[in-house]
Amino acid sequence: MGIIEDEGGRAADYELARRAAAGDAGALEALYRRYFRRVYSVCLRMTKNAHDAEDLAQEVFIHIFKKIGSFRGDSKFTTWLHQVTVNHVLMSLRKRKRRPEEGTEEAAEVRAARDVKRSPRLPVIDRIALKRAVARLPRGLPYRLWAV
Repeated sequence: MGIIEDEGGRAADYELARRAAAGDAGALEALYRRYFRRVYSVCLRMTKNAHDAEDLAQEVFIHIFKKIGSFRGDSKFTTWLHQVTVNHVLMSLRKRKRRPEEGTEEAAEVRAARDVKRSPRLPVIDRIALKRAVARLPRGLPYRLWAV
């Protein structure tokens, strides 16, 4: 099935979206090629980081390819695409703000500080748990193995 051309010489976005929703890989590719730069630009403006923008643009297209059937054509495809992109980036930024990256020392310090603020008794509880754990250790265990 050929691509339907509109007056500007480009395939009608609505038709491409319908075909993509029906599983037409060529239509998905056409939408990706046509709008990747636009999506990337929005991501870059919002994150101010080229690497994050590239990752998010890819994620946006994966999301769009899964949800392309929800495009009803009530608005221009570009309006729908822009809103999906903005929403995806905002959700991603919120998730990152809620939980710092795992594994970094800075993230561990942030979590520890947050936990102490939430529960001022945390150090006392840790000391009690440590004393109980040490009391359960077998007698004669070399000091250097459990005193660390």
